Amino acid sequence: MIDSIELKNWKTHKDTRLKFSKGTNILLGQMGAGKSSIMDAISFALFGTYPAIQHRRVAVNEIIMNRPEQQDHARVSVDFGMDGAAYRIERDLELNGSTKASITKDGAYLQSQSQRVNEEVERILKVDYDLFSRAIYSEQNRLTYFLELRPAERKKQIDELLGLDKFATAQENATSLVNRIKDIVSESEKAIANFDVKKLREQHKALLDEVEKIAKEKEGLSRELELQEKKKASLNEELEKTKEMYNRRISLANEIGRLKSKIEVIEKEIEKIKKRGIADKTSLEKTASEKRKGLDSLVAEEKKAEEAEKKTFEEMARLTAEKGEQQKWLAELEKHFSKCPICERELSGEIRKRIVDEKTALITKLEGQIKEQKNENLKLKGKREEAADAVSKAKEALTKLEMEKETVERLEGYVADKGKSAKMLEEKEQELGKIKIDEGSLDKMQKEFTQINVRVKELDTKLGMSEKEEKEKKAQAEEKKKEIETIDKMHEDVKSKKNAVESLVKFKDALAETQTVLRTRLIGSINNIMQEIWPDLYPYGDYRGLLLEPTADDYVLKVKTSLEENNGWSDVDAIASGGEKSVACLAMRVAFALVLVPNLRWIILDEPTHNIDQQGLEKFVRAINEVLPRLVEQVFIITHDEMLKQAVNAKIYVLSRNKEESGGTMVEAY
Repeated sequence: MIDSIELKNWKTHKDTRLKFSKGTNILLGQMGAGKSSIMDAISFALFGTYPAIQHRRVAVNEIIMNRPEQQDHARVSVDFGMDGAAYRIERDLELNGSTKASITKDGAYLQSQSQRVNEEVERILKVDYDLFSRAIYSEQNRLTYFLELRPAERKKQIDELLGLDKFATAQENATSLVNRIKDIVSESEKAIANFDVKKLREQHKALLDEVEKIAKEKEGLSRELELQEKKKASLNEELEKTKEMYNRRISLANEIGRLKSKIEVIEKEIEKIKKRGIADKTSLEKTASEKRKGLDSLVAEEKKAEEAEKKTFEEMARLTAEKGEQQKWLAELEKHFSKCPICERELSGEIRKRIVDEKTALITKLEGQIKEQKNENLKLKGKREEAADAVSKAKEALTKLEMEKETVERLEGYVADKGKSAKMLEEKEQELGKIKIDEGSLDKMQKEFTQINVRVKELDTKLGMSEKEEKEKKAQAEEKKKEIETIDKMHEDVKSKKNAVESLVKFKDALAETQTVLRTRLIGSINNIMQEIWPDLYPYGDYRGLLLEPTADDYVLKVKTSLEENNGWSDVDAIASGGEKSVACLAMRVAFALVLVPNLRWIILDEPTHNIDQQGLEKFVRAINEVLPRLVEQVFIITHDEMLKQAVNAKIYVLSRNKEESGGTMVEAY
């Protein structure tokens, strides 16, 4: 059951909320009040579309509220219950045409993408949009739609409503497929006739024989190539060893020449050193040790003299500074005859004279001390310079001894190097004497290797050509094989297609039989329901029954005009008034809904009272109150007919709108 709907910016609805009840729900209002747009919104919420969108009769900016000003989006929300669960669908439509959708079950999200929501709704309701729009949703003033069609078109559309059109389409497709397969078989048989299969098989065998012959030749070439490659590898290994020995022979000769030259140079250096005459290394080391000790003593004396000289210099500087201070103080005293220059105390002549004499005597004493320190400094400087000269001479003597010692060590190194080189020379000469390879034997071996290598290349080239030829012959044989297989497949395909034609003919006959049986059952169920509800919908006694009769090219809606069992049935379109036709079509519409969608007992009727007279309206109101709620779980009726307010058992909403001012829809519960 649909519990409620919320509309925001949907057509003329700015913000509308409606709660529906089980049984009949009536939306009452004048033309343009926004009644039908609520049913369109229900269809849009459930399936993302409604008939006017499907048939492209409206644009997006006509769906989204555009008066008094254009809004940029619209939203539809529907709450419904199914099998004890509560579902809510929300769909948003933007002015650019984009949409958003979501569906929840008991507050939990199920899907949140438009197509997935559509699929979820179809799964829950077990109804798709096509069946919903055909069986449940009757558009405005379309109740008598089927009676207004030409017979062939009426048969086509009712078959579509009943789902029988799929059988007719399948039969047409089967017939088309049979004819197409027959054409293909004919073309295939013509194509097969153009091939000489016997000749192709002979050519294929000849190519296979050639491939076998080439394979044997390849086998012989491969064996010889393998043998020659082994010889080549063995000879190459021997040749590499010979080259290595020959290169070693040359290397040894070069090394022997280098060692001889080196020994000769060393002997000359030894002779030079011996001619200069050198002391014994032990005595040189002893003398050098003594010189180092003496040098250390002289360095210590030099450092001591330097420190003493520094002290006299520092004392002389201190005395000179003190003398300067006393001279400065005396000069200040001479400027101030009656006052002390430090504390500004009054001085008598006697005190002043005594102070001047004391300062003068102190300055004279300091000058004497400075002179003594200067003389002492000069003596110490001379002593330091003498010590420095002695240190320099001692260092020079020690350096000379070190150089003599280095010469002795170099001589020892020359002697040792000469011995080592002489031993190495002897070893190299012995190794050279063992190598018997010469240039002639190496050239002979290289020539033999070249000959084998040339043969290997010849064999490899022949083998490559054989492989190429074998590959070409195999490709040709494979091509012939494919041609033969193609022809064989064509034969099999022709046979298979002929069998398929027979099966399709049987299938087409079965479709026709199934369609007939299904039509009979569906129409029988529809007629049973119409017979049951007709007395409750039709207010008069002249028409005692209603049925839908299928013919070869039409469906005829008939009413019973007499009590005879098999006679007295007349075409509604021929004898009934406009109101009678509307009532008959209402009964048929309810029957279609109950038969085609037994699990979803809803029906939507837009202006169903069109052409119904006063007595018919009274009967219709009674049907709304008593009959339809018994047959259908939930009925939605859109009408402008004020008389339907008498349906006391229905939930009624009155819709209004100020069209002069392009106002929005106003909703009031009745």
